[in-house]
Amino acid sequence: MKYIALITIGIVLSACGLQNEEADRLRLGQGDGRRIWTSGLSSGLDVRVSSTLVNRFGSSSVTQMMDEWNTNSSSKTFFRSSFNTTDNKNYSTKEAYNNDNELGIYIKNPWFQNDPHVSPFTLAITQYKGYERDGYIEITHADIIFNGQQSFSVGGTSSTYDYESVLLHELGHFIGFPHTTQGASSVMRPAISTGRSETRLYSYDIAQIEKNYSGLPSSSSGFAGLSAISDGRSPASEDSEVLIEVSGTIEMRADGECLHYEEGELVHSHY
Repeated sequence: MKYIALITIGIVLSACGLQNEEADRLRLGQGDGRRIWTSGLSSGLDVRVSSTLVNRFGSSSVTQMMDEWNTNSSSKTFFRSSFNTTDNKNYSTKEAYNNDNELGIYIKNPWFQNDPHVSPFTLAITQYKGYERDGYIEITHADIIFNGQQSFSVGGTSSTYDYESVLLHELGHFIGFPHTTQGASSVMRPAISTGRSETRLYSYDIAQIEKNYSGLPSSSSGFAGLSAISDGRSPASEDSEVLIEVSGTIEMRADGECLHYEEGELVHSHY
């Protein structure tokens, strides 16, 4: 017999989601000292991209940032870089994005109103929902949502944020990587300034791919994050499991502060 409880976890920066019956799944490791196990990706996650973003910034920006993650993995294809476009979604609440059955990358303007867990200083968020399994969260839906009230351009200027850099960062969240706060050079640092461009993974990021996506769980890896698998299972396919439903958000803000929420309460803040 299964028992399903609801937990809300909040962070802020990018998003992802699952789309069809043979949906790829994502797992979010809980706690330190875990390395994520994956059965492998065959053709990558089917992430749809807003036609508004493609018309504004071009399709090559998305392809190049997806391939930056793909080509730096020795064994996985994370994204289908020959992606499909979709109509832009401009829902009034974060929750509405979870119900469209589409892994998507969108831009929202105006930004979320009256949501205490999303700041007007946010550049983009990643949100997800899924089920906790043996210390992991198996994601069944996620999205990346850009804040359309911020200024973006390809390459960035003194007054605009580099769209590709923010996208690369958010795609990192999409496949399971948290913010890096240890001072290492990484595209997963929680802040980026106007005019700054980081469109290539650092050696630290590449090392984390290998830690996160090769081998079985290890208590010595010291790295926790989302991992993508494609095993054809339904979240409710194993009757012996106790399933806990989980939803969360990861936020990256223009002021450099990253806020993490659990069950609607702030549990962590860092720069």
